[in-house]
Amino acid sequence: MHNLSAVFEALERCQTTMSLFIVIALTSREYDSHHTNDLLENSTLVFAVLLEHPSTANKCVRHSIDVVKGTYLWEIQHLASEESGWHFAALNATTKQLEGFNIEDMA
Repeated sequence: MHNLSAVFEALERCQTTMSLFIVIALTSREYDSHHTNDLLENSTLVFAVLLEHPSTANKCVRHSIDVVKGTYLWEIQHLASEESGWHFAALNATTKQLEGFNIEDMA
């Protein structure tokens, strides 16, 4: 196992937390390097560890569900918007339009 004492001491000397360190490293262009690339390339592993950790599992699952809900909501709103080209105002639809509707044409 790796000895991370020096890393934790450095964080303490810099008066920063592990989470703030990661956020800054991933959001500041000046830190684009092989270290941040490694974290990004292994993000699935990091996320899996967070999902399995007893103190973060529920938060991660809830956050994932919220992200999926948000994505679905955006997709539905986009599809329903007039700009999407798929907008359908049922209130003003004629019988002919309803009879001519084919869901396969949307694919």
